[in-house]
Amino acid sequence: MKKEQIDFEYEIEWTTLSDYLYFLQRRKISCNVASFLGATTVREYVLGLENKQPTPKQLDQRRKLVERENARRRLGIASALEYAPSYYATTES
Repeated sequence: MKKEQIDFEYEIEWTTLSDYLYFLQRRKISCNVASFLGATTVREYVLGLENKQPTPKQLDQRRKLVERENARRRLGIASALEYAPSYYATTES
């Protein structure tokens, strides 16, 4: 993300939406947000962008991420299976 910054440069201190919202709050930026958790985001976070299937350990890591984010009151999980890396997934993964 830092390499993609063009007009403004800032430190990226977050890896989750909750961390990002806290980042904004500390800078006194008002926000009113309701969000879905992106299935692609979870896959990319654990597996990267490659065309590969998760190991049982990686699948468990993804489940735990979803559980954690659901506990933070996400609206649900959004999927867009026509975009990489999501279309690499099978029904089981």
